[in-house]
Amino acid sequence: MRHQDQPADNVACVRRTDAHIILGQRRRPGPLGIIAMGLLLSLAAVCSRADVVPISSIDDIVDATTIDFEEPGSTANDILPMFDMTATPDVVIDTLTVPITGNSDAPIANRALFPAFAVLRIQTTGKPWNQIGLTGAATILGASRTLTLRAFDTSNVELGSVTRVFAPVDSSFEAFNAAAVFLGLSSTTPIHAIELTSDNPNTAWDSLTFSVVLIPVIIDIKPGSFPNSINPKSNGRIPVAILTTDRFDATTVDPATVLFGRTGTEAAPVHFALEDVDADGNTDMILHFKTQQTGIGCGDDSATLRGEVFGGRTIGGSDSIRTVGCK
Repeated sequence: MRHQDQPADNVACVRRTDAHIILGQRRRPGPLGIIAMGLLLSLAAVCSRADVVPISSIDDIVDATTIDFEEPGSTANDILPMFDMTATPDVVIDTLTVPITGNSDAPIANRALFPAFAVLRIQTTGKPWNQIGLTGAATILGASRTLTLRAFDTSNVELGSVTRVFAPVDSSFEAFNAAAVFLGLSSTTPIHAIELTSDNPNTAWDSLTFSVVLIPVIIDIKPGSFPNSINPKSNGRIPVAILTTDRFDATTVDPATVLFGRTGTEAAPVHFALEDVDADGNTDMILHFKTQQTGIGCGDDSATLRGEVFGGRTIGGSDSIRTVGCK
């Protein structure tokens, strides 16, 4: 990840007993203060639990899924349930004026959510997130906004928040795109909901990006051999073990959900068994995958396995490989 932003000297983070966090000037800024904040667009701040850190670029979310709200005349809840989410209240998707694009850290498509409410809450109805964020901007050229994202756990206890200022230097499209900000949080405690607020309801939110909580597991490609040589041209199978450790029980993995390959999204197993692969007295899971379905190519140096345990939480692990037979 790139550097995480730190609070600027002229802003204050105030921690309350209910974990509600406020970021802002020590005194309410006047017009000159707003202009000064426009010079601090790259600065974000967060006060939160130690395991929650801010994200200021869409590219800093790992294994990400991004939702662009590209259905005009629809609402958030026409789109979000496809991603196991729901919005409260349900809000409209409206069109932004071309050439609004945002920037590389905070992209904006040509349509976005227009809440027109003081608080927009988005909650998972499926797997929790460990990273989530989205782009925020005003809906009026030249206007400034103070935007906040708060994250909550399964008990609706606030984990932390991040606040950023959208403050274009003038009323041009170029200034608008440059000023777009990405508000995100990364948490080792699963995030079950976020709340979005703005100091003005005329605010657009877009590029909702998230990654689900991943349980790290140890995998062993071709157990008993090293290096793990794979011929991408082979019509054979690749054995991969998920190992049981003090922190993880491989027998809880649902083999029907497992995929393995270059990115962990390719091949389903053609066979699996429970056995003690590494002779440590614990039962592991061994799975076999058709090489031609894994997407592994010449020059690849690692392969990844993804899946779920019974109950739905996602697992993932990678191991090194060496490709052969490529000349």
